[in-house]
Amino acid sequence: MSFWTDVELIFESIGKYVEPMLKEFMTDVGKAALSSATTVVAQVEKDLAGQAGAAKQQSAFQIIVADLAAMGFKTVETWLVNAAIETAVKFIGAGTTVAQS
Repeated sequence: MSFWTDVELIFESIGKYVEPMLKEFMTDVGKAALSSATTVVAQVEKDLAGQAGAAKQQSAFQIIVADLAAMGFKTVETWLVNAAIETAVKFIGAGTTVAQS
């Protein structure tokens, strides 16, 4: 196998896992989760400064689920909320924001 064949196989393998997540973020609930997470993660980071990451994640999770329920999304996949939190953390850490629509 050539180098480029190996690269192609790697991206095909990754795509199987990343594509469904990206598609879910394009839905109404995905957009709402990202929007909520961006705001909530920044606030939780301030409010719980000095506490462990797990405490911050748990707090952010509960607030985001409540936000989504208030928006009419009564059932939300756990992985989606966790992915939104991790995405917001990465964007905030990089000094950028998640695009709002």
